[in-house]
Amino acid sequence: DDMKNLKYFGIDGMISCQLQRVWTPVNLSMYGMGRALWDRESDFADVSKEYFSGTFHAGGDIIESYLKKLSDLYYSDFYEKSDMIVAEIDKMLPFIKEKLAEATPGTPDEMSYKYLLRHGEYTRLVHISLSLYAKGDEEAARAARKECREYVVTLNPEIRDGLDIYQYALVTTLHGWPAGLWNLPEKKEEK
Repeated sequence: DDMKNLKYFGIDGMISCQLQRVWTPVNLSMYGMGRALWDRESDFADVSKEYFSGTFHAGGDIIESYLKKLSDLYYSDFYEKSDMIVAEIDKMLPFIKEKLAEATPGTPDEMSYKYLLRHGEYTRLVHISLSLYAKGDEEAARAARKECREYVVTLNPEIRDGLDIYQYALVTTLHGWPAGLWNLPEKKEEK
């Protein structure tokens, strides 16, 4: 609605403050903003359907539903709902892998499913860590956090166009892991 109402403020356009390399797993936000600038009568639900069917074709409705479920879980106490988030991802990963395997190499279809797969994998690791932390197992949470951090760093060459690893680490430090769990020092082994 913000994009649709710019004319009421005497504004003819906008420059998005959205970081270009933090759009993964899907770029619906940019697509929706652009669409609303050109078509003030557009309906977000219709734009979302159009985006997901155009990006994921026959899998569009399934992917849209999956990401909406994840989003809805984030609008609650996601520390406590981390197990539910992991379960949703676990249900979806086989479908995403199947679609990725069917995609022609080097095509936008392959890229779309690859970003979605990697997002599921590292988001799953984030929420395993958060779940362990919420249950009071800080040592296991630290180990899971380390696994996630190492995994995300290895992904950088593959997904850097859609996920800025530095920004991801910054956001998860500030908002994702409580009390900076991302930055907790590794326990040193006692001699």
